[in-house]
Amino acid sequence: MKNLIALKKTLDAADAFGEFNAINVDYISEGAATVIADITPMSYETKYISSGIISYIAERAAVCAALSLCEKCHCVSSVFNVLERIDSAAFLRADAVKVHHGSRTAVYETTVKDNNGTLLAKGTYTIVITE
Repeated sequence: MKNLIALKKTLDAADAFGEFNAINVDYISEGAATVIADITPMSYETKYISSGIISYIAERAAVCAALSLCEKCHCVSSVFNVLERIDSAAFLRADAVKVHHGSRTAVYETTVKDNNGTLLAKGTYTIVITE
């Protein structure tokens, strides 16, 4: 069994973009992960969060969840839908759960919610396991 506490620390330390934008792995377990993003500084000037940031947070959660069960992987396909405009949230929470995790491919579903629990986006990610 993997040391998931060490994995969480490693994933946060290896993500310069996430560190710069206050995006961190909040929780990780076998086949699941939660990523939290403090978006207050991002939305201060524009009052709107880009769907690119939302997609990044969702994919990050899916890949972190997959890494709880394998050594190396990468996302090769995604279907991502923003359901609500994000203009008043203080933070975003992306939760990824395993749908399938085989020896070569995995599928994870991610939901993104704001600090009020409103569902903002959903995504499905296909991940190739390389090691």
